[in-house]
Parts: sequence; C-alpha cells; structure tokens
Amino acid sequence: MKCAVAIPKSEFINKAAVTFEGDVGGRLVQGVVAFAGGRYFAYQNLCKHVPINLDCGDGNVLNEEGTRFQCHMHGAIYEFETGECTAGPCVGAQLNTFTVIDDGSRIVVELPENPELV
Repeated sequence: MKCAVAIPKSEFINKAAVTFEGDVGGRLVQGVVAFAGGRYFAYQNLCKHVPINLDCGDGNVLNEEGTRFQCHMHGAIYEFETGECTAGPCVGAQLNTFTVIDDGSRIVVELPENPELV
C-alpha cells in the first residue's frame, strides 16, 4: 500500500519549506516540501554527500537567504525546483524526489512503497 503524507497549505504561511515524516515499509523516512515559483516540490531530507538529514535534526533545511536547501553539516546547496546540488561537496547530485499533489487545501506527498527506493 502506497504511503502518502498530507500537509495543510497553512503550514507554508511565511515559510519556504516544511519538513515531514512518513512510513515506507516500516521504515521512517524524513522529507521536505518547498514552495517556490507558485509550485510545490518534495524531496527526501537526506544529503547526497553524507547520508544525514539536511537539517541535522533541528528542522532548518534552508540556506541563510531562505532560497535553497542547505545541508547544515557540510554546506551542500540544493535547488528547490530540481533538488540538484549546485554548491558544496556533492555538486551535480540530486535529492530523491517525491511526487506532490496539490489538492487545494493540502499538499499530498506520495512516498514510494519500496523502502529500497529511499
């Protein structure tokens, strides 16, 4: 059975990104949704340089300007729209992408069924 996480759009008031957790085959997966250019983008909250959460556990996944994701361990910078690392130790790598559905009042993030995919 496919797992989905629903986030009320009200969570994005005055925030560029929101973190979430979901279950994939009995495994807890952490993710992040960004709002940019009138669209929502969802990724696994896991740096491609070293497999740790971008926020190091404090919920802050953004760079200082609030315009990109940043891994707060080693400084990797990822674009909201593509998940691509554009600066830091893993340039060119991409965050794992999740499907996003905007149902009007909520953002629904579909997680993969297979834990091997995250």
